[in-house]
Amino acid sequence: MIAAAVNRFASAVDAMVAGFVREPDFADIVDVDLVSGTHRNPTAHSHRPEELHAEVAAVGLDVEGPVAVEGIARLAPDLDTLLQDPATRSRVLGLVRATESEPTLVGVSGHLLVAGRRAR
Repeated sequence: MIAAAVNRFASAVDAMVAGFVREPDFADIVDVDLVSGTHRNPTAHSHRPEELHAEVAAVGLDVEGPVAVEGIARLAPDLDTLLQDPATRSRVLGLVRATESEPTLVGVSGHLLVAGRRAR
């Protein structure tokens, strides 16, 4: 089983990277996201990385992850340009692979994945 989720910290990272932190209305949205996990949609819930892991474990599955979908690459202001050069692309992808499941960096990603397998 694969579960995907929006990361609780996605809007906070967007606020900093894209400069939305300058906008008071967006800052209010981020504040609510960080506390409740509700991003302008009361039927949707964003997850802290450990919450997604716990939800899958709670149904009795062995959990792998979470893994960052975008990972640290989303912090690069010129990612499209970096990916055009094969050697640079290789280094970028190497960094993403090396950090995609690092607990201290998973929260940077906008989206998370976990895999759950039947317990053996």
